[in-house]
Amino acid sequence: MSPRLGLALVLTAVSLLASARPAPGQERPQAVPQPVEVPAGTPEPARGELLRRRAGLFEQRDALRGRVAAHNSKCRSVPEKSTAAAECAAAQGPLNQAVAAYAAAVRDFNAAVAATRAVAGPRRAFVALSLDEEMQLGRAITSELDQTGRIVTDPAVTGYVGGLIARLAPPRTLEIPITLRVVRDPEVNAFAMPGGVVVVNTGLIAGLKSESELAAVLAHELAHVSRRHPLEATDTLAQAVGIGLALSGPLHALGAPIVKEALAYKFGRDQEREADRIAVETLYRAGITPGGIVRVFDRWRRTEGTPGLRDRLFSTHPTSDERVRNAEPLLADPRFNTLREPDPAAFRALQRQVGP
Repeated sequence: MSPRLGLALVLTAVSLLASARPAPGQERPQAVPQPVEVPAGTPEPARGELLRRRAGLFEQRDALRGRVAAHNSKCRSVPEKSTAAAECAAAQGPLNQAVAAYAAAVRDFNAAVAATRAVAGPRRAFVALSLDEEMQLGRAITSELDQTGRIVTDPAVTGYVGGLIARLAPPRTLEIPITLRVVRDPEVNAFAMPGGVVVVNTGLIAGLKSESELAAVLAHELAHVSRRHPLEATDTLAQAVGIGLALSGPLHALGAPIVKEALAYKFGRDQEREADRIAVETLYRAGITPGGIVRVFDRWRRTEGTPGLRDRLFSTHPTSDERVRNAEPLLADPRFNTLREPDPAAFRALQRQVGP
């Protein structure tokens, strides 16, 4: 397909991303926002109406995805200056207009949700924390983790994982510095906590197949940190640690209950989708093949529902099946073909260091 004839958009569940050069004279379209979640506390009848609008937007998105896929399938290999090429070029403008109309509808919907939230009043406490306060809370969490006696201090392990994090998210790019803790725990798990704390279990390292898979998991958790998602999970956290919806007492006193209830963290659907999308772009920027993210999703998809398995690494909403579908179009980016899997020897050595 001539780069000038292909639709310059790949429709995913969360955004429309550029995958080819636009036609001459056309600007590269911007990423399309996703419909935000409607807060559970939104009063009726506003909540019901917003939920109906949101469902309609997802139907519109799915229809656009089909149109984009049909266009790209038809125009993938047409010769330049042919009748088919002219038809493809003519079809691209209306499709871009449809995408722009969808984006405008999403922005209107998100503004309506924000206005309703403002009328209802704030319900979240941690979102109001300053960066300094969040970092203070992160230090309290780290202190509690360090007292568990399960922290891995082997520099060969922490240096490898920490170096990968630095490659994915150079310190200068983050508002909050990352504090890594590798924990000796057989559970296949990794999670982000307030204050830039990222916890990686040895069971995760042992259970993955390659460095690119580990990088995919880390990129996903770093996305949560960058978007301050751990702080936005206030409702779940408040119930878990029993602090209600307002901060009370010194922040350092919250470290212990937060660590105790870390596995109670549940990010929302939109937060998980956002973290997935950001993770793929993070991997591209770091020069790491993002194919690992699909392989991990696919493996988790096959194990979902297994008795005794705690699928905390990738939350059960949205399902891994949906996340595989959402991530695959992102790999259509031309950069994908320029990246290669790293040498597996270093990753195998890391797995030997953490043991079975």
